[in-house]
Amino acid sequence: MNSNSDFIPVSKPYLTQEAKTFVVDCLDSGWISSKGAYVERFENEFAEKCGAKHAISVSSGTAALHLALLCLGIGPGR
Repeated sequence: MNSNSDFIPVSKPYLTQEAKTFVVDCLDSGWISSKGAYVERFENEFAEKCGAKHAISVSSGTAALHLALLCLGIGPGR
């Protein structure tokens, strides 16, 4: 096993102090997955940025693709 000094990270996380504060707030409040003030805030700001009435966030890229296919009416055999 290599020591940490031999490890070359693919990328290093960069979080501002403000972002760290938000992360800790999410953890402390228990809202770390699919609901909470930050999720609603993100969805609202994303919709506004895109010029859409609504936006919805999901937990994974797979869920996003599944939802997109359903919205387009694409299902089994199509």
